[in-house]
Amino acid sequence: MNAENKILTPYHSLGIIRKPSAVFLIFATCFAFWLVDFWRPVNVYNNQSVFDNDLVFQQYCYLPAVFMNGASFVWPNNDQAIPSRNYGMSVMYAPGFFAAWAECLILDRDTKSGFSDRFASYIHWLGIFYTLAGLFILRRLLLRFFTEGVTAFVLFSGLFGSLLFYYTFSESEMPHAHLFFLFSVFLWLTVVWHKKPGISVSIGLAAVAGIISLINVFDLYIIFIFLFWDTTRFGSLRNKLAFLAQHKKNLFWALFVFVLFWVPQLWFNHQQTGRLFYDRSPKESYTFSDPGLWQVLLSYKQGWLPYSPVALLLLISLFWSRLPFFERRYFVSVFLLVWYVYSCSWDWHAGKGYGAATLCEAFAWLSFPYGHFVSACFNRSKQPFRSLVIKILLIGLVFSSALIVMGWTYKLNEGFFEPLKMDAQKYWTLIMTFKK
Repeated sequence: MNAENKILTPYHSLGIIRKPSAVFLIFATCFAFWLVDFWRPVNVYNNQSVFDNDLVFQQYCYLPAVFMNGASFVWPNNDQAIPSRNYGMSVMYAPGFFAAWAECLILDRDTKSGFSDRFASYIHWLGIFYTLAGLFILRRLLLRFFTEGVTAFVLFSGLFGSLLFYYTFSESEMPHAHLFFLFSVFLWLTVVWHKKPGISVSIGLAAVAGIISLINVFDLYIIFIFLFWDTTRFGSLRNKLAFLAQHKKNLFWALFVFVLFWVPQLWFNHQQTGRLFYDRSPKESYTFSDPGLWQVLLSYKQGWLPYSPVALLLLISLFWSRLPFFERRYFVSVFLLVWYVYSCSWDWHAGKGYGAATLCEAFAWLSFPYGHFVSACFNRSKQPFRSLVIKILLIGLVFSSALIVMGWTYKLNEGFFEPLKMDAQKYWTLIMTFKK
C-alpha cells in the first residue's frame, strides 16, 4: 500500500532526539502521575465519588450487581428498577473493578457493595490508563505514515490541545477516554486487516465495535472508516466492495461476534421488561429537523472551537489534506455525518465538562488528515520565509490551545464557571483571568 511511504519532514534529519514521539509518551505518563497528585480532579476537589455522577453510576452498576450482589442492583434512592445505560462501559471498567476488589479482599477493607473509595479511585485511574494506551497505539499507527517528529506533534496536539485533556485528567471516569482508546484500537485493526485479512483480526474488529456500540450506538460511525479505508479515489468504492466480498467469510464471523456482544444486553432487557429493545430515557431524543450545527462549533455554551482551538486545525486539515490511503471526500462525509447527528442530539451541550464532548474521541481518526497537514506545513522549504512563518503560526496555535485547554480545565475544577451558563461576556472575561 502506498501509504507505507512516509512523508518526510526536517525532523527526519535530526539525530539528537531519534524518537520524539516515544519521549512524548514517557513525558505524558510522568505528567499524569504528577498532575493528578498536584491538581486534584473535580470530583476529588469537591469531596465527591466518581459514582456521584449518575451517568458513571448507571454504566458501572452492572459489575457489582453481577459479581458481588447476587444480580441485585443497588440504587442510591431505591427509585429505579433497571440501569438507564447498556453494559458497554462496565466492560471497560472491569479491570479496575476486579483490581479494587482484590485489594479490598487482601487488605480486609469494606467494599461497600462495590462502591467504596478504592473502587472509585481505580475507576478514575483506569480512564487515564486508557488514554495513555490509546496514545501508544495511535503512535504505532501514525508512524506507519508519518515521521517521528510529526507523530509527536500530533500526539501533543491531541492530549494537551484538545478536550481529551479534560476527560483524561479531570473526568477520566466518563466514556470519552475509553472511547478514544477503543477508536485507536479499531483503527489499528483496520490497517492490519487491510494488509492481511483474517478471522482473528475480523473478530477483534467486531469485538471492539460491539463494545463501542454498547457504550454509544451513534459511535458506530467508526465503521465507515473501515469501509472507506484504502479507497484512494472517489470512484474506487466499487473496487473496495468487491474486495470485501472476497473476504465475506471473515466478515460473517465479524458480524456473528458483534451480535454476540449484544446478546447479554438483549437478554437482560427481555428479562426485565419483556422487550428486546425499549426506551430507557424517554426524554432523550434527536431533533433531525432542527440541528444546532453552528452552536456545536461556535457556541460559548459547550462549543468545540472556543474551548479547543486545535479543532480549527483539525477542520482545516480535514478539508485540505490529500491522503494517500483515504479519499478525502469520504473522510469529509464521515465528519459531516458526525457533526449533523451530534448537533441534533438532545444533550450535545449537556455534561459537567466544557466543549463538545462527543467530538473528543474523534481525534483518533482525525489525526490522519491532521498529520498530513502538519507534514505539509513542516515541508514547505521552497519558500524559506513563508515556510518559517507557517511553522511559527502552527506551533504557536497548538501551544496556545494547550494553555487555553489547561486554563479552562483548572478554572472548571476550581468552580470559576458553569459551562451551561456561559455567554460571550463571561467567556472573554474568564479567559484572561485566574481569579474568581
